[in-house]
Amino acid sequence: MITQQVQEGEVLAPANGRVLAIPVTAGSVVMPGEAIAKIAANAYVLRLELPERHARFIKKGDPVAIGGREMSGSDVPIGKGSITLVYPELQDGRVIADAQAEGLGKYFVGERVLVWISAGKRQTIVVPRAYLFQRFGLDYARLEEKDGKAIDIVVQPGQPARFEEHGTDFVEVLGGLKPGDRLVRP
Repeated sequence: MITQQVQEGEVLAPANGRVLAIPVTAGSVVMPGEAIAKIAANAYVLRLELPERHARFIKKGDPVAIGGREMSGSDVPIGKGSITLVYPELQDGRVIADAQAEGLGKYFVGERVLVWISAGKRQTIVVPRAYLFQRFGLDYARLEEKDGKAIDIVVQPGQPARFEEHGTDFVEVLGGLKPGDRLVRP
């Protein structure tokens, strides 16, 4: 009889993983089906909460790159994966999506992490950083005119651009240049 009661009172975990919370105290009476522990299974999912302006651009299968937890400012991703689910409802001005990626087990559950996602495409002008220079606190590019003379024009640089096939450091130019302009290296 006692052996049967012990077997009936046995607590089994539904999966292997990390114990996140135990909402009951030792010695408490629990009813069948009542949660005794909250467990994060080993199949970790990265929950993305993105501003709603990105909702129409992200979709299942899009690549995701995960940054490190250090505050070094490094733009080198440490893990890669893909979006597995985009929820069709906005919550508090955010679109929610799930992603699978390598290396998620190293983070705390609920920890914020730096991620890179594709948030749409747009046309831009990207030039090698060596073609821009500073003078009087402004950024300039040297432009070749039709008669062959070079003039310096003020430009507004943006974010660095990565092209893995080129070893050159590129930067996006937000203003000051137009398609077809010929630049001269200063």
